[in-house]
Amino acid sequence: MTSVKEQAAISRLLSFLQDWDNAGKVARSHILINFIETNQGKTAPELEQEFSQGASLFLVRLTTWLRLTYMTGSRLDKLLRSIGIFLSAVSSNRYLVEFLEVGGALTLLEILALKKIEEEDKKESIKLLQVIANSGRKYKELICESYGVRSIAEFLAKSKSEETQEEVQILLDSLIHSNPKYQNQVYKGLIALLPCASPKAQQLSLQTLRTAQSIIGTTHPGIVDGVLKVLRTVHLEVQYEAIELIKDLVNYDVCPALLKGLVALLIPSFEETSKQQSQIVSDSSVLQLTAHLPLFLQQAAAAKAIGILARGNTSLAEEMLHLRVVHGLMAAMGNTDHSNSQRQASLTLEYFVQLFPVVEEHVRRSMGEELYKLFRVSAPAPPRPAGRNSAPVHAPAHGPSPCTPHTQIGLGAGGGRDCPGLGFSAWHPSVPFPALAVRLRAWPQPATSVCPRPTPSSGCPGIQPSSPCSCPQSNAEDLYVKMDSIQADILAANKVNVTKAIELIKDLVNYDVCPALLKGLVALLIPSFEETSKQQSQIVSDSSVLQLTAHLPLFLQQAAAAKAIGILARGNTSLAEEMLHLRVVHGLMAAMGNTDHSNSQRQASLTLELFPVVEEHVRRPMGEELYKLFRSNAEDLYVKMDSIQADILAANKVNVTKAIELIKDLVNYDVCPALLKGLVALLIPSFEETSKQQSQIVSDSSVLQLTAHLPLFLQQAAAAKAIGILARGNTSLAEEMLHLRVVHGLMAAMGNTDHSNSQRQASLTLEYFVQLFPVVEEHVRRSMGEELYKLFRSNAEDLYVKMDSIQADILAANKVNVTKGKQLV
Repeated sequence: MTSVKEQAAISRLLSFLQDWDNAGKVARSHILINFIETNQGKTAPELEQEFSQGASLFLVRLTTWLRLTYMTGSRLDKLLRSIGIFLSAVSSNRYLVEFLEVGGALTLLEILALKKIEEEDKKESIKLLQVIANSGRKYKELICESYGVRSIAEFLAKSKSEETQEEVQILLDSLIHSNPKYQNQVYKGLIALLPCASPKAQQLSLQTLRTAQSIIGTTHPGIVDGVLKVLRTVHLEVQYEAIELIKDLVNYDVCPALLKGLVALLIPSFEETSKQQSQIVSDSSVLQLTAHLPLFLQQAAAAKAIGILARGNTSLAEEMLHLRVVHGLMAAMGNTDHSNSQRQASLTLEYFVQLFPVVEEHVRRSMGEELYKLFRVSAPAPPRPAGRNSAPVHAPAHGPSPCTPHTQIGLGAGGGRDCPGLGFSAWHPSVPFPALAVRLRAWPQPATSVCPRPTPSSGCPGIQPSSPCSCPQSNAEDLYVKMDSIQADILAANKVNVTKAIELIKDLVNYDVCPALLKGLVALLIPSFEETSKQQSQIVSDSSVLQLTAHLPLFLQQAAAAKAIGILARGNTSLAEEMLHLRVVHGLMAAMGNTDHSNSQRQASLTLELFPVVEEHVRRPMGEELYKLFRSNAEDLYVKMDSIQADILAANKVNVTKAIELIKDLVNYDVCPALLKGLVALLIPSFEETSKQQSQIVSDSSVLQLTAHLPLFLQQAAAAKAIGILARGNTSLAEEMLHLRVVHGLMAAMGNTDHSNSQRQASLTLEYFVQLFPVVEEHVRRSMGEELYKLFRSNAEDLYVKMDSIQADILAANKVNVTKGKQLV
């Protein structure tokens, strides 16, 4: 039997529930207000005690009333807050299950889509969904399975309250964490929000996307187009978040597409611009100013983003050079319809000019001397105007220093600095409310400043404290104000193409300068100590230049040389072999050890990976641990290796060319017969070895599946070359090799259409044997046939280019067997 006390409690509960059941809207509203004030923050046991173990009876009444009234447009804030007291209470899992079992989650999501319901009520609904999502993974999955991501995202895009939108962001952030089954759905929903009309929704989506991207790891193809279109916004806070997301995305596989897209935005297509213009002109409610065109806003934002990426990562700057970013920046500088495009492009181009000497040369030539001088250095600054609207100068306590930089923020005022050498206006624009001027931290001097850095005891030379510094300054930021329309047209119509350098190198290797060119490229891999020291001393002595060896032109040249060598090696195996003799492996490993320039390490590592024939030489100096890191991920090796391993690479003594020199010595010893037999045997690789090697390559997706790169064919070409060197140096050795059927092997190698250098080296060596032994000439003529033999004798080195597949098969299947016989001379 229950006690009197328990019976009284049950009686109070029944009375309370009866009052609720009989009450109208107003009375129920008062009951809810009292409930919220009395029970806010209570735990589940405390609520049970309050309701005599019958709290669930009140919760089910609240849930029922919610489902009956939410469609009518009645105020729901108090009702939702009351339900929230149950769901958010400690140890409230039972209440949560009861609420969800009657369709509570679906009701909350439906509330978000109804137009009749007040914004404040929807905010309370979002808070309840937050409570549900924070209760565990299965509850997050329940929300997502109820098409929750779509409903929540649509509400974020349509909501007019920034506070409510921030609550939605918290909910989406919760759904992206610890929800592997549906995190991709949330990620795609955030991407779908990027084109929405609400700037706050765009800003919050971009912020949450950064978190989502780091959790998911992989990228969606649509994110590039989405984030680039957001750059059309007029809202700087949205632009900032878009650029921050872009800075994160360059670390993922979409980096090439992202950089390409940014550079493309620098030159809006004529069709897009015309279409946009016609829309604006036809709408009388919009200011007909081309400066407000979304495409031009996007152009300015792209120029700004490119500058930020380039300053943060030299490798990205180099990648964008190949995308003709300089051409795009100069074209944007010529856009007289949008001054901010001109300003941002000019500032970014200034950095590229500082960083890459080759860019400076192209820009100077395209601009002409007069415009280039305006771009790089300006005349002394005009005096600061006086007047009651002039912005006050906040001087330090010890007195004003004319070169002390500061920035002011005010209504209608841009940033200004006392010293014109720092790149902004030499005098401060007028500020309608001087009290709003704020003193901020000092700006660093850019590399282009020729204004000496002031000391506390002195300002700029010969300048009075009350006057602005008259030293020349970098003036890229204000160039658009000073240049005329003709100069702008010159910029807009520029044809600058910095990437032609490597294309020119690829052409020059076909001419007689090829040996000198290859030698020069390999030499650039190891900058001379004197040059490096000289460059360093210039930088250290100039306080206006960033003192970072990573930006030394010699190291940029080193990285470019490593990249060019890789391009040449991929395109022509013969060039790769020529560079082996120039100790390219030694140079590449030394560049990999250059810890002062990560891009040198990266480019050298990627290029070294292209020379599988030198594996043995590379493995030995690297050691097993470092070699495993190199083979697993050559591109990121520089991140993983320590300083000791870098020093080992920098001090390597690898010399792949010693092999043939050693062979020339060994023929003077008793191993000569075996050595000659081995060389001749290498001219015809066994089918089993070739198949085995081919299967290894095909199974490894990281290696180019080209038989031209098979180590056995490289070995074949090297053997043909070594045989030619030995034969030219000693006729006796040539005769010995005739008995080993060297002619048969050389002709077979000439028929190897999978490796042009094998054909070339074998052809040159066979030419010598034909010239030396008349009997060989007779056998070769008979086997080749008159037509092919004439081609061979006219130009043995290029024979492989001229013969067809049938003639190659004839050579590969030859049965020539020249014996010493009486005919030998």
